[in-house]
Amino acid sequence: MDVSIWTPPHLTPVLLALLNREFQPLQRQGLRLTCRRRSSGQIYCRVVESRLFGRQDRGRFRYAVAQAVADLIIQEWEYFVGRRLFSDTGWLDDRDWNLVRVHLNEDRSPLGGYRGKMVARLADYLEDNAMLNVTGFVSFRLPDYPDVVGKIVGRILDDALLEQENHEFIRILKQFAQRQERPLDKVHVVILSGNRFCIYDEQMYMVAKNMEEGALGAEDEMRQEDLLIAALVTLAPRRVTIHGECMSATYNTLSEVFPGALHYCKGCAYCPTSNQA
Repeated sequence: MDVSIWTPPHLTPVLLALLNREFQPLQRQGLRLTCRRRSSGQIYCRVVESRLFGRQDRGRFRYAVAQAVADLIIQEWEYFVGRRLFSDTGWLDDRDWNLVRVHLNEDRSPLGGYRGKMVARLADYLEDNAMLNVTGFVSFRLPDYPDVVGKIVGRILDDALLEQENHEFIRILKQFAQRQERPLDKVHVVILSGNRFCIYDEQMYMVAKNMEEGALGAEDEMRQEDLLIAALVTLAPRRVTIHGECMSATYNTLSEVFPGALHYCKGCAYCPTSNQA
């Protein structure tokens, strides 16, 4: 069985390397495979089938070729669908496009969920065809690939916008805290069950609290986090000691608003594990 694969000339060395990577384990197992570049843009692959296991050999050969081609299509997503997506939609400007390119070229794992479908379609195609034009296959046999990439692009941009909004939120909180006229030198935050909290000054006099028992829903947890952040920003302490377990998102926000000021208590009479409220 043999297969001729056509790719854009600049991608031929990339595909050749991917094919050799897939073939080497099979060759070590005794499968007789050859793979060579015939001309610019063409690669010729062949398997010499054994008499007893010819059908199995062909299947393993097709699957190896399919995996290599699928990896090429994912690795070179920008060539096969990216630019077309960028030019056809009109909803990406140059800055957003560059952000997406950097993100997906550094981490292609979001495309990994589509790889299995690619491999299956390629293996099925190779069962009846001895010639494969990769660009044509993407255009006609993977019509949903641009949609898959488009959804990933949308998520990347949404995450970038959320991160930008978070940075702006942190900046505003820091400015508000810095404008407080008489900031406290030190406060203790005691995190209690049910998302409740109490805030004490350095002499352990209570200065703020939220004793409303919270539900277990995500929205309620976010509201309780916001109340704690608002209370601390209003008090604007120079040092914060946390007693109990603070949610990681809240701790990260407070760490940015009060850089270097947050500390976890290693255990004392005010910690919830020692003195339940």
